[in-house]
Amino acid sequence: MPKRPFPGSAALVALLFVPAVALADPPGSVALDRAADRLHASVEVGDAIAACPADLWRTRLTLWHRVFGAGDGWTVEGCRLRFGDCAGDCLDASDGSACLHMARIFEKDEERRYVMPAREAYALACASGDPSGCTNRGAGIRNVPLDEDALSLRSGEEMAPCLMRSFAIACAAGDAWGCAMERQAHRLGEDGPVDAGTARERLTRACVLSSEKGSEGTEAAPCRFARGQMGRLSGKE
Repeated sequence: MPKRPFPGSAALVALLFVPAVALADPPGSVALDRAADRLHASVEVGDAIAACPADLWRTRLTLWHRVFGAGDGWTVEGCRLRFGDCAGDCLDASDGSACLHMARIFEKDEERRYVMPAREAYALACASGDPSGCTNRGAGIRNVPLDEDALSLRSGEEMAPCLMRSFAIACAAGDAWGCAMERQAHRLGEDGPVDAGTARERLTRACVLSSEKGSEGTEAAPCRFARGQMGRLSGKE
């Protein structure tokens, strides 16, 4: 089965899952390069990027995080303003929110010099208990092949079970985009026959989770994306 990206997938992977936050001047290239070098040099990161996101989920949590929760200590703006500290919390303290927002800042680079570091940071976010990290890592594998990312070069048929599990885990953990992506996989019949009932359930959950976060701007995008496929699903029934 070939990969079946949705329309405009390359742009959507980089932008759809990122809240519409207007960043001021990003961290300098020295700071970004330093963080990227640390990611590339890490054996832990190498293992994470080679693993299915579903198998990474929460494997990096410290005892503190397991007892008190992974937390939402960092925002994308806070990470931008204190990028060195944010990167340190991701790499040294297993902070999922730090890894997630570090990845998003890498993706803001207009010259797209940090595509692979962003994927590596998303993998660490997933391992550190942030479900959005699992969704974004899975979306990169599924939709945008990259020479440095071996999983993204595998066939859609080979990766379908991994990605279905990854999106399902993210959805169950409360990530609206995970529900939207899982819904799409069920609608397309990836990793099995078309499952209209589960697809509709994931649509509902994507919309509920979106409304819990706010109904304006990109916060409602998971619901809009999932709902936009309803006609396509009906055509398969």
